[in-house]
Amino acid sequence: DKLTSSKLDGIARSPRIFPHAELVASLEKIRKGERSAFASGIGGSRRLGNYAYFVPRWLDKTGAIWLEALVRVDMTKPNPKPELIARIPGTTLARNALDKWLLADDGGLALPVTTPEGWSILRIKDEQVFPYPQEGTLMDLNGDRYIQKLSSNLYQYGLVNWKTPKLTMQYESRMPLAFTPVDTDLLISQTETKSSVVFLPTGAQWNLPARSMIEAIGPFLLAYRVKDGGGVTEGSVFRRATGEKLASCTIASKK
Repeated sequence: DKLTSSKLDGIARSPRIFPHAELVASLEKIRKGERSAFASGIGGSRRLGNYAYFVPRWLDKTGAIWLEALVRVDMTKPNPKPELIARIPGTTLARNALDKWLLADDGGLALPVTTPEGWSILRIKDEQVFPYPQEGTLMDLNGDRYIQKLSSNLYQYGLVNWKTPKLTMQYESRMPLAFTPVDTDLLISQTETKSSVVFLPTGAQWNLPARSMIEAIGPFLLAYRVKDGGGVTEGSVFRRATGEKLASCTIASKK
């Protein structure tokens, strides 16, 4: 086994991914310390056959991403080195130093990115990047489940087929939608004054106190909210398998 490392500063200075005028301006910013030439994180990584693929990112002095790229390493070579494949047209969803957003299937690689126009799914095959723009603004993504906001202010939940790539909308709401941390069959829809829980298999929806929290308790779900000032908790109990609302409750804590 052999361990190699690289700061990938050559990519940040590469004329392969920058038009001449942009490259000159970028090199000046690097010289002044306004941009870092060293990669500071990985937005995703996958191995396909003998190749390992990475999406490194570079930050400016404010911590904002100024560059992301697709890099390949040939694992069969005695001295493997990173090879630049393409600049990423957009910004990945990566927030951690090592993240998971480069996806693989038998047809190649996929990468979701945000763009000034909204968001896009990049398909990467035979070392080429093919963007598939989507119609809305991406609000959240969890595996193959997405939430997006349309220009009409409608919120949509659905499934992503990364290979096609296509979106299949399964639920639509005029209220903001969010994933729940406890169950893939549930969405929470809420504003500052109103909340509801949506059971996706049936489309059933129940109103809750505003800013409610959800927790799993065995085969049940508890949606609750501590009222302003504390001391009293309002809650509802649901059957986890069916989304059936079983009871409402109010709990007063002793002082």
